[in-house]
Amino acid sequence: MKKKKEGQEKETSGSGKHHSKEQKGCKEKGIKYKKWIFWTLIAVIVFNITFYGYILLSPGEDGKEKDSENRESLTIGIEECTAPALLWIAEEKGYFEKEGLEIRLKRYKSDSQAMQAMIDKRIDLCVVSDAVFMAESLKRYDIRILSTVASTDDGLFLLARKDRGIHDPSHLAGKRIGVQKDSSAHFFMDMFMMHNKVSRSDVEIVYMPDAQLVEALSTGNVSAGSVRHPFVSDAEEALGENLVKLYAPGIYTNTLNLVGWERMTENDPETIRGLLRALLKAEDIIRKDREEAFMTVSQQLEGNSISREFWENTDFEVSLKQSLLVALEEEARWAIHYNLTQADEVPNYLEYIYFNALEDVEPARITIIH
Repeated sequence: MKKKKEGQEKETSGSGKHHSKEQKGCKEKGIKYKKWIFWTLIAVIVFNITFYGYILLSPGEDGKEKDSENRESLTIGIEECTAPALLWIAEEKGYFEKEGLEIRLKRYKSDSQAMQAMIDKRIDLCVVSDAVFMAESLKRYDIRILSTVASTDDGLFLLARKDRGIHDPSHLAGKRIGVQKDSSAHFFMDMFMMHNKVSRSDVEIVYMPDAQLVEALSTGNVSAGSVRHPFVSDAEEALGENLVKLYAPGIYTNTLNLVGWERMTENDPETIRGLLRALLKAEDIIRKDREEAFMTVSQQLEGNSISREFWENTDFEVSLKQSLLVALEEEARWAIHYNLTQADEVPNYLEYIYFNALEDVEPARITIIH
């Protein structure tokens, strides 16, 4: 029994040595296989970096970088007139493209239409007056002013018919006055009448779109109208010597502003910075040669809605001025007072203005205390 047991132990010992050799061989094969996998992965990674790096960074046929696929594509709604001149020039000169942006300017008959198109998600941004922005801000919180792009205190007028006995502001009493509701012209009309001591209760206000005001004046449907450029020149042409032009420079500074969504300021601030850089370059064109810039805008508009008077009396400047904040607050109080809105308190407009982009690009252009 003892010998048998010893024999079994020898067999077991021999078998253990055999298994040990097999295990050692398997381990060596496993290590070699892992090394092969490791170096294969390294080779694949190096190849991908080299190949795709070449595709992304290699110049195109014209020697320029292939960045078109990476450009941010945006549609900006603007009124078809002289006012958004900086955008017309930036498009014509290719400044948007140089900032890596693919911008499409969509034309509208009024800034109110452009604002509504943005609210309806048909466009990404819009350029509108402070009054149009104010009216929308009393309904929602998620819109932001990114920058002012134009301003004037001499772009709105009370136009009237001489044959209705109107020669000065006091003659407006008892007359029908046409105006687009919730617009800069609407706010100006009330400021104008207040300035000239004409009571609102002494006139009949008729609301209608800007584009219909000239026809209403021409046909006599209204005796006067609060009109802005570019419709002023149309009215002058239609009524000729029968037109009386009443105005009061300085009582209201009307601004035109680039407006976007709050989410854009949170998710894509670099695109906003690129937009502002492009507009600042366009501003330089106007500063260096205002006449050449006017011709550029005229060509973009193909002769439509061009106002030399408006051009000469307007500052085309990228900015965020304290006067903008004051105007928004005054307009909101006005809208609430005359029950033009369901809102009952003036918003904190510091929360509706996006400062960061302009602070990064050209901080001296900001005078709003915030």
